[in-house]
Amino acid sequence: MLQLNIHHLMLKNFPEGEVKSSRSVKTARTQSDRTASAAASLIGINKSKRENDISENQSITPLITPPPTPAPPAATKKQDDSSRQTRQSLYLPAPGEKAPESPPPPRTPTASLYLPAPGEKTPPPNPMLNDSNYRLSSASNTSLASSAAADAAASISDSSVEGDKNPDDFITIPTKKLVFNSPFDYQALTYHVTVKNNSKKWIAYAIKSNAIPRVTAMPPSGILKPGDKQVIGITVQKFVYYDIDASKDRIAFDYLFCPAETKVFTHSLLQGTATRRRKNIKIEYNP
Repeated sequence: MLQLNIHHLMLKNFPEGEVKSSRSVKTARTQSDRTASAAASLIGINKSKRENDISENQSITPLITPPPTPAPPAATKKQDDSSRQTRQSLYLPAPGEKAPESPPPPRTPTASLYLPAPGEKTPPPNPMLNDSNYRLSSASNTSLASSAAADAAASISDSSVEGDKNPDDFITIPTKKLVFNSPFDYQALTYHVTVKNNSKKWIAYAIKSNAIPRVTAMPPSGILKPGDKQVIGITVQKFVYYDIDASKDRIAFDYLFCPAETKVFTHSLLQGTATRRRKNIKIEYNP
């Protein structure tokens, strides 16, 4: 009620033209505010749309990616064969190294040289060099008559086998001869012979030579159980072929049956009353 009275007094105090003028000004301000608000809204919408378009363009990834650039090939290193050259070579010395004036002279062994079989340990000094029991005393390289007599004695020994003895009880491979090829004056040569006990008894054996110290064997003796084998190295020391007569060189295997469980070979086994047999192996040289 109080507000109506105030409004009535205001209308009564102001003329009609002034009232209309104030209304028109108020209306114009309202329309101006609306226009500005609409324009601001339109500007905001356009700005938001542009930001959305930019973000969409940034988030889109191409469907087809370009192929990766291949890496350049690695540089190939030139093969270096210098490490293959032997520094001690007499014909192709190493870079910066002088070739020796002459090759060193070969070492001359002062005792019998034995080359062990693969997997075999180096043996002690050969007892054949000092023990006369390993020598074929009846054979000589300088006397053909004595050599013939020795061969005859050996054949008699081989033929004087008891009836129940089998000559194949003791087998040697090779069976009859060994052939050494030249050169003979450069270094010692070794031929490996295999012996086997082909019987059902124990066998004691010893190897004898008519050309010690030039022709030796290692090991020169031993004990073989039934079925056992032994590799023996027959060594020929270096010599000048045309300076000596080596046509009668040979070795002989003396053997007999011994008591079972015999541990060590002794020459007394071959010097008893038991029948002893011999197998001769001739040595040939191929110049």
